[in-house]
Amino acid sequence: MKPMRIDFSGRSPLRTLPSGSPRDFAMLGVLLLALLAVVAGVATWSHLQARTSAARQSLAEVEDQQVRLAQAPGDAGLSAEGIAAVNLAVRHLNYPWGMVFDALEKSLQPDVVISSVEVGMARQGAKIIIDAPTVEHALNYVEGLRGQPEVGGVVLMRQEVVSTDANLLRFTLDVQSSDVVRREGAPGVRP
Repeated sequence: MKPMRIDFSGRSPLRTLPSGSPRDFAMLGVLLLALLAVVAGVATWSHLQARTSAARQSLAEVEDQQVRLAQAPGDAGLSAEGIAAVNLAVRHLNYPWGMVFDALEKSLQPDVVISSVEVGMARQGAKIIIDAPTVEHALNYVEGLRGQPEVGGVVLMRQEVVSTDANLLRFTLDVQSSDVVRREGAPGVRP
């Protein structure tokens, strides 16, 4: 029989260390992985907390700015109709029609009367209706327009007799600008 060994000193820290068996190393590996997972979770949580705090602060600043803008008195004091009129004028300024209108006025003859001018928002041309006593007067006006550098082209679209005055002829012209600068965001501009 083998003698029984009795140890009265209890378990020392040296005896609790793994004995080197694969099972002990596997347990130690699992504990280390669990510890790393906990550390990574805490780091991720603190990072998300910091980002959330920054987002809340940014949102609070935007809300404060909106409140300040809502409380600020309007500088322009324009009504909705006034704002729409200004926006329409800005859209018209995207085309150099001022120069074309000057060319229409320079070419005007005493016997020719411009009845209407309709500028197309989505096209480069303007529809012009003139009244003239004869075809020759109208053709002279068209030739005068073609000679202007601001006008890219003039096309006679239609001729009719004015119902109220048999001595007047009405001509519809399509006038193209020679220098249409199409700006980004202008009506009719394709991307």
